[in-house]
Amino acid sequence: MKKTKQQFVKEWILFAEEDLKSAGYLTQTKLFNNACFHSQQAVEKYFKGWLTHKEIKFTKTHDLAQLLSLLRKNGEKINIDIRSIKWLSGCYFETRYPDAYFEFHTKKDAEKALAIAEKIIKKVKNKLK
Repeated sequence: MKKTKQQFVKEWILFAEEDLKSAGYLTQTKLFNNACFHSQQAVEKYFKGWLTHKEIKFTKTHDLAQLLSLLRKNGEKINIDIRSIKWLSGCYFETRYPDAYFEFHTKKDAEKALAIAEKIIKKVKNKLK
């Protein structure tokens, strides 16, 4: 049975929400690298859900700036600070590969990542209504 577009969108959002909850929990339990990673993943999945909702094709990527650019090139408008997007996007690579970062993320980093993710997700949710 083939899934509908709406089913795919719903699944992207369900996975994203789980990542967002994980980021909050991991921040509380002092697993800061993982908290940063899951914050990035939550935004990535919300962006991919939005792209799917708008029927905009995207390649396999973890680059949030690239996903945001794709949305904007297709006429989607959202006010997001690109520096925050680039910083959060870095959390994917920095937390996954030992040669990509110089030191572990701190509690302050994890809290920043979570705050950025929550702010962006709130805006994206308004676009999916």
